Amino acid sequence: MPTRRRLLAALGVAGSVGLAGCDGLGGDRPDARTATETPAATASETAVATDDAGDGPSLPYSAAAASENVERPLGVVVRNVGGERRFVTVVVSHGDRTLLVDSSEYAPEGTDRTRHYPNLVARRGTYDVVVETADGATGRGVLRVDGVHRDAVVELDGEVRVRQTARCTPDCGDVSVAGEARPFGNPRWPEIDAWAGYTVTVANAGSRRHEVRVGFEIDGDTALDYRYRPPPGTVLGFPTIPPLRRLEVTVEANGDRWRGRLDADRSVALPLAVDDDGVRVDAWPDAGADLRVRNERGPQTATVVLSKEGERVASWSADLGREETATVSAFVPGPGLYEAEMTVERGDESLTNTRSVVVTRRGVLLVRVRDGVDAFFVR
Repeated sequence: MPTRRRLLAALGVAGSVGLAGCDGLGGDRPDARTATETPAATASETAVATDDAGDGPSLPYSAAAASENVERPLGVVVRNVGGERRFVTVVVSHGDRTLLVDSSEYAPEGTDRTRHYPNLVARRGTYDVVVETADGATGRGVLRVDGVHRDAVVELDGEVRVRQTARCTPDCGDVSVAGEARPFGNPRWPEIDAWAGYTVTVANAGSRRHEVRVGFEIDGDTALDYRYRPPPGTVLGFPTIPPLRRLEVTVEANGDRWRGRLDADRSVALPLAVDDDGVRVDAWPDAGADLRVRNERGPQTATVVLSKEGERVASWSADLGREETATVSAFVPGPGLYEAEMTVERGDESLTNTRSVVVTRRGVLLVRVRDGVDAFFVR
């Protein structure tokens, strides 16, 4: 199993910094951390480079000329989104200069599942980010420092993702091409962000730039029709659209068109991705869900119908007693945007509710029957 030193050698990021000890992906692992705050540097081995802007602090890495630096230095966020503890080495480099090396253990829950390494780089440019886990998963990406992108985010699950969001309102610098956006009421999009509602992102999950056309239709009126050319790893992030509105999203790329509608009164996050194959929901490889129906009232009949793109993909119905729970394995067959229609009948009374459900990872579609009936996707 490779050590951190061997990982650096394989990457060709020569040691412009000293590497204390011999931790490694296969060496002695640090004890699980119990800090209640996420530090910039972990208790495991971390090394950083010095800058070339004089005798100032080693971070952020910056240029002597202020015009070559961005106003807000960028960093890296590493997050374990899976259900297993992971031991991970993260390397950030620029040419033959290593800016950050860190090997740490990430818990599957709690504060130790996420670590933030802020203010690493102020100098404009593109920086390599390489990640390897002790169980052999690897990921490569970049940290673009250009005044448009935000911190790079590394996510760990069955695979390793390196992504970086560009905030589009609707323009986002060199990432955007052209288009139109119109206000649609109060608050107006995209001038004012809502606290809750529909959050839409579009990630370039391919290995090259793709031209992407994004459209939002809100309550029947076009609010956004814009074209973008995100580089690999870039996520187009848009202001949150207030809830209690009918939102139809259309994304086109590489001759493919994806269209979905959100009309629930609860906040929904809709992550999409484009690559050479077209447009899809941005999901982890094992995405899907079991169905769990919990009846918290008297005896009644519960029915759940699951649809995708207007076609029924699964259904279930049963009589449930008070405090009875029923489970159906693999009810949600894979990732995507689904419509769950739930009906409960008790005597002559009948109640139906419909929810938009976005499935991007393995979890449970929980249906709770109380005074009404509602659905929640949970891990």
